[in-house]
Amino acid sequence: MQREKVNYFIARMVRLLKVSRSYFYAWAKKQAAISIGDDEKTSYYQQLDEKIYRMWERSDKVYGTPRITADLHAGGVSIDKKTVAKRMKLMGIEGISPRKCVPSKKVGDASVAAIPVKCTGFSS
Repeated sequence: MQREKVNYFIARMVRLLKVSRSYFYAWAKKQAAISIGDDEKTSYYQQLDEKIYRMWERSDKVYGTPRITADLHAGGVSIDKKTVAKRMKLMGIEGISPRKCVPSKKVGDASVAAIPVKCTGFSS
């Protein structure tokens, strides 16, 4: 609509799009705030990202989503684990597991574990 202001009146465009003029101006004001980084949501996520990154750094880059979420809850921040995971993924950080991954069972020889094939009804 901003580009079409040259050709049409705002009143006509909002009537054709079936939105109120006040809604359009509120939307335009919010878009301007977002573009300069003065939006409440943007600033909230920036502060949250800083907290998550500091917690991850303090843990020697070991803590993952569950531990960071628990620490945020202990600090009084009410947030979902999925949101923390998404923010960590956007920042390009992840936790690690200090335990070695060891298979629980040893896989035997493939020839011994093969299923025997029975052929009945055929004679050679």
